[in-house]
Amino acid sequence: AHGSPDLIERFVPRILDGRHGWCQLFSEPGAGSDLAGLQTRAERDGDEWVVSGQKVWTSLGQWADYGILLARTDPDAPKHQGITYFAFPMRQDGVEVRPLREMTGRAMFNEVFIDDARVPHADVIGEVNGGVRVLSAALSQEQSGGPYYRNMRDMAVAVEQWLRGRECDGRSQLEDPGTLARLAQAYTFANIAEGLGHRVLATWLAGAADLAYGPAAKIFCTESFIT
Repeated sequence: AHGSPDLIERFVPRILDGRHGWCQLFSEPGAGSDLAGLQTRAERDGDEWVVSGQKVWTSLGQWADYGILLARTDPDAPKHQGITYFAFPMRQDGVEVRPLREMTGRAMFNEVFIDDARVPHADVIGEVNGGVRVLSAALSQEQSGGPYYRNMRDMAVAVEQWLRGRECDGRSQLEDPGTLARLAQAYTFANIAEGLGHRVLATWLAGAADLAYGPAAKIFCTESFIT
């Protein structure tokens, strides 16, 4: 929707076949839910931009080849303006990824420290100082619920398989009407979520980016998980 033909040709095939992994470089210690408060700066230097700042809660950043980076390119503009969206190369001098280790020992999230790292001007996505518009489109896609409906179906299948091996008072758990009703509800929610996800995708493929579909699917999936 926002990439130039050159960007699409260079990046999209490598994303689709798995040659390049990506991460998000949005949130900062002082800019989480209010992303427009970000302080990471990018200054133009000929055909490149020089980037300095800090990002946090970067999922899978330790393995990423590129990050979709939000940086302030006009410090004098109103805070929702003057922000640019970059395809940022992670594997370069000036980029340090530090894991945020969880109590399980796993580190899915990271801090990313950027010190005079560089990104080509050709890798600006959308317009310079127009990054918020691109961000809105990206977040709508993220909120489509696609990963959630896949997880919901996998969970329902796993629960059914587990129940097949359980007995209560000499009867299979799957013979219990209450248990069957809850399991049917889980499959129903998974089917509805899948339909919502496909609707979001079909809308985007048709070129009609209605930003309401994505959040609606995300809310449904979240409430279904809680239920």
